[in-house]
Amino acid sequence: MQRLVRCLVIRGDLTRIDAYLLEKGIEPTVGILLLKQAILGVAQTRELELESRSLYQKHRHLSDHFRVVSKEAEFFQYLRNKMVGHIKADLVEKTLEWKPETVVMLSKDSDLMQTYLLNFFVLETAINTYVDGDGKHKAFESETDLGYPPDFQRFMQSLTRTVQGCVKFLTELEAVLRIEVPVPAFDPSDMTPWMKAGQTDFNFIKK
Repeated sequence: MQRLVRCLVIRGDLTRIDAYLLEKGIEPTVGILLLKQAILGVAQTRELELESRSLYQKHRHLSDHFRVVSKEAEFFQYLRNKMVGHIKADLVEKTLEWKPETVVMLSKDSDLMQTYLLNFFVLETAINTYVDGDGKHKAFESETDLGYPPDFQRFMQSLTRTVQGCVKFLTELEAVLRIEVPVPAFDPSDMTPWMKAGQTDFNFIKK
């Protein structure tokens, strides 16, 4: 049942993030936070999809929605690993090289717009480091400049498409999981689960 819980949590987050970003876009307050949370949700979906592939033999349709966005999901997982889940020092060093205006901004007092722009500078650099062994860009056909409207739109269209594909996959996954691992019927008179809960030992989760 743990996969079902994860499925519902991730889908709920992505559904609401998608609706918000489509309505209000990436504004300096909540928008940039939700963009990063969307990247995180896509990466979590990819991890859950990898764990769920054993279901494909019996439920061949399950992979249909995710297959469409699998390459993009891999890209967003890379972004999660480099700048969302962690802000890699090497990435920041490359940002200082790629976006010299970063240094100029650091000489000013910190404010909302500074934080907003620093996020975009680091994100843009991370996008541009997603290259193959020959230095060819893997996500898009050219370098990305998020200050250039067509490039920004290209990135946001990719993110929106991937988020919506993940939501569709998670909806299908929920249906399959409810078949494969049925949720036990709730008996309000049975106090056993609550008795076991009272005996729970908590341990540090290492992974």
